[in-house]
Amino acid sequence: MLQGYRTLVRVFPRLIYKNLRTTVAFPVNPSQLDSSSSSSSSSSWQHRFFHSAVGKDRISSRRHEMDRLPQYTSSPDEFLPTLLSDKGFYDKDVTNLIVTDQLWNEIYREFAEKYPSGKSIFDSCLMRILNNGEHAMLLMRFLEKGDFTIHLSTYCYYVELLGTLPLSAEIEEEILKHFSKIEPRSASLTNELCRSVVLGLARTRLWPKCLKLLARMKQQVTHSNAVGLKRDAVCAVIEAAVRSGEYNTAYDLIDVLGVHNFEPTNAVYHAFTHAWDQFPDGDLEHQFGRLLGAIGKWYFYPSETMVKHLLAWISAKSNNTWKSSPTQLDDSGVCKVTGVLLTPVSFSLKEFNKLKKTFLDQVLIRGDIFLHTRPEEFQMFCRFLEMYAPFDVVIDGLNVWYLSGQHARNLDVVLHSLLRERKKVLLIGKRHLFREYRPPSNPDLYTFSADNTTSDDPFMLYAALHSGRKTNIVSSDRLRDSKYLTGPEMKNIFFRWQTSRTYLPQIVNRRLTLVPPRVYETKTQKNNDVWHIPCDNMEPMYSYEMPDTWYCLYKKK
Repeated sequence: MLQGYRTLVRVFPRLIYKNLRTTVAFPVNPSQLDSSSSSSSSSSWQHRFFHSAVGKDRISSRRHEMDRLPQYTSSPDEFLPTLLSDKGFYDKDVTNLIVTDQLWNEIYREFAEKYPSGKSIFDSCLMRILNNGEHAMLLMRFLEKGDFTIHLSTYCYYVELLGTLPLSAEIEEEILKHFSKIEPRSASLTNELCRSVVLGLARTRLWPKCLKLLARMKQQVTHSNAVGLKRDAVCAVIEAAVRSGEYNTAYDLIDVLGVHNFEPTNAVYHAFTHAWDQFPDGDLEHQFGRLLGAIGKWYFYPSETMVKHLLAWISAKSNNTWKSSPTQLDDSGVCKVTGVLLTPVSFSLKEFNKLKKTFLDQVLIRGDIFLHTRPEEFQMFCRFLEMYAPFDVVIDGLNVWYLSGQHARNLDVVLHSLLRERKKVLLIGKRHLFREYRPPSNPDLYTFSADNTTSDDPFMLYAALHSGRKTNIVSSDRLRDSKYLTGPEMKNIFFRWQTSRTYLPQIVNRRLTLVPPRVYETKTQKNNDVWHIPCDNMEPMYSYEMPDTWYCLYKKK
């Protein structure tokens, strides 16, 4: 019954959406309006306005259907944590808790009284919420001795918890013993269960078997159209590969992290330096450079603390042959310590055209499914671009609108600044934005109003790509979804295009300013035998914004 209720809740909005009435207003020039329509139009709306509207929602008329659905009290996932907390499992000094079979029996009886029909899932629910590997071992002993049917998921969660314990021969054999029960049925594992098994198995000598589980996770797609890989699972296998000296496998998995917009964990970097302690001095420079190259390839930004650790390590291992220093860069990308110019941002016309096509195929349209809009709305948008493009600047209207509490002033400042320079500007927003904001009248200003249910970021990006290589965008959005959906091959090109064409609106001293696009690459890079490494100072930072902190690494002369 509960599953049916959840299914209805998921499907219900789609049932409503199918009944929405759609109306369309085509782009017109006010001078072309007939007398009846021109009399009702406002003279202040002389700029071209394109509006895509969806009819009024009729959700309220069906609200009574939701009211008749059954209401449920707390689920087992809510009840068990409270029960364990009452028993002392989550106390700060949990070592004082004596866990016996009698205590497990007591927990089982209380659970069975609360959920008589849920007794069969007791083992899985309880193992999933435990946070202590030793308690998990005691629970597994209790379940194996008792008259319980132990589910596959219970073994998976158990393996994960074993992986949190200090590794010993006993723990490793316990992990492998229970993995042998999981492996024959691994084809039926969900994404969550694959992750649990990987986190435990990666600690053992059979860690290469995790690669098959990662491949399975990669095939599973989440509700947000992103692959099912988990950062901690991939990083756990990277650590295992490094410990075993399988560096090619480790770097292949680092590429996987980069493709899916994951950053390596600090534990990954520590695994490298720990393994390198066993290398002869002649290999250190090559191995260290390979790691920095991977960091730069995927635009990873390690924390400043981790960068300091890496630089101190290479300096000590090279007998201070390598020296590092914090540095600053001028607007053109010249290091103030070494005087080295960083790599300029550039992309060829061939790369740009490929990015444009890939963006349309993978972000706006995937097969026959329009991910971010309705087919009719996208067709109207394409006709709009055919009529009025190219544009010099495309503005993410809602992004600028919500930049501060002075919503209308934000857009006014940006628009007046660009229009003074005689730029041809496209302002993209949703219906509710243009109900609250009346743009200034200017022949160089165009607007496109999307449905409130439409994701307008892809429209902004496609309008800029359609307009050509020299078109800029105005937005402080990280655009992570779009960057991911362009795929591994195009991610680097998308990043370079985004960073070199984005004006970043910022509030400085209560005034909005537009920070011009960056002219050099913000990534770890080597120029003239000098490494420059940007750091994450743990403050909010946009994906195309220059980090506040840089370090340079160079050889002593």
